[in-house]
Amino acid sequence: VLFFTTFILSDRKSESYALHWKNIDLANAQIGLRHALDKYKNVKSTKGNKKTIFSIPSYLVSLLSEWKKQQKYELAKFGIMQTSDQLVFTYI
Repeated sequence: VLFFTTFILSDRKSESYALHWKNIDLANAQIGLRHALDKYKNVKSTKGNKKTIFSIPSYLVSLLSEWKKQQKYELAKFGIMQTSDQLVFTYI
């Protein structure tokens, strides 16, 4: 899912790593890139300080929707509740 998201958005890995669920609108098939992660995994502004909204194809919406369900299940094993502030890609 990370690979396809980065590929479709043509963004930097650090920007995909910084995606939170609140940045993804599955109903309207959009992703808002607002942040990036530095090499120490701290949130920073994107290169050029841009805030960009991308329309995404339906197959990426499906992949992200399935990943969200799987992530919720995996987090629950550790007693963590998935929220909109949760990073989309938590295995980094």
